[in-house]
Amino acid sequence: MFATKALVANGMFGPHIFVRGAATATSAVRPKKFAVYRWDPDRKGDKPKLQTYEVDLNACGPMVLDALIKIKNEIDPTLTFRRSCREGICGSCAMNIGGINTLACISKIDTNPSKSTKIYPLPHMYVIKDLVPDMNNFYAQYKSIQPYLQRKDNAKPGEVQLRQSVEDRNKLDGLYECILCACCSTSCPSYWWNGDKYLGPAVLMQAYRWIIDSRDEASNERLDKLKDPFSVYRCHTIMNCTKTCPKGLNPGKAIAEIKKLLAGIAKKGKIYDRISCVTSHDSFENDESTYCEALPEANRYLRHIQLLLLQINTHIQWAVLLLILLAGSVSVLATDFTVRLSLMKRTLKFTQNATILMGMGIIMLLK
Repeated sequence: MFATKALVANGMFGPHIFVRGAATATSAVRPKKFAVYRWDPDRKGDKPKLQTYEVDLNACGPMVLDALIKIKNEIDPTLTFRRSCREGICGSCAMNIGGINTLACISKIDTNPSKSTKIYPLPHMYVIKDLVPDMNNFYAQYKSIQPYLQRKDNAKPGEVQLRQSVEDRNKLDGLYECILCACCSTSCPSYWWNGDKYLGPAVLMQAYRWIIDSRDEASNERLDKLKDPFSVYRCHTIMNCTKTCPKGLNPGKAIAEIKKLLAGIAKKGKIYDRISCVTSHDSFENDESTYCEALPEANRYLRHIQLLLLQINTHIQWAVLLLILLAGSVSVLATDFTVRLSLMKRTLKFTQNATILMGMGIIMLLK
């Protein structure tokens, strides 16, 4: 049903009638259930539980944070959670929504009415209340990497302009955008079990951000602090951190780069590669600061041969696996025991020879 209102205006060619309609009937209610983690330490004997709330999506914003704010304002004012910017910048509203660590302000509500959305605080962290985790350990670890520029020239801040080349500035892309929401760290199993020693993906990515910065002069000292069995090497490249990052960053890659620096495979401003040129920007004001050490053509061809051997080695491995499975199947189908024994001996002999070939290929690759 619509209520209409007519407006009459006099023009040079006579009166004009404008009709404006306004909707009076409300659209159908779209209920959506949210199962929210609740726990209040001030209540004696209170145990963690999921409390279900029903929200009309027609009267609510499109994001999960909108639903939580509506629940707190209109249904249950005791519900506690963090939020601030509502634009995916501050990282305050990080929580586990539908089994994924993300930001509530940029997580769209699943409009399927038959499925409830489960909301938990960030996993494997102490809970202060409801959806509020204790971030003290996380921030203490962030403080431990000294996330600020360190210089050895004793110049006062603001006296000298620290210029950067475009290439050096581009190295910081994908690192400085981290908002320290801890979604990646709390999705890492290694951080779950060794959170007191292992720094975690978020802190390590910020550590790499300062290590690789061409303006910072304390890279060696920063790396020395990471030379222990737990700070970095608890990372097993599961890549949960990269999958869950709400900003689309890649903490796993940053950790791998730190490992390369610790192992001496790479150096700040100079990456050793058999194919690509080596570029260094140690001193921006020096005319020879950017240079390219082109390797001889023989090394380039050697690298291509190594890549070819690697592909051949991979194909040999698959062929060995398929032949072993085929021989095993035939031996099982064979009725005569002597035939089975003969097939198994031939399979073992072939496997031995193939293993020797693969070992030789690996040795050639390592040279």
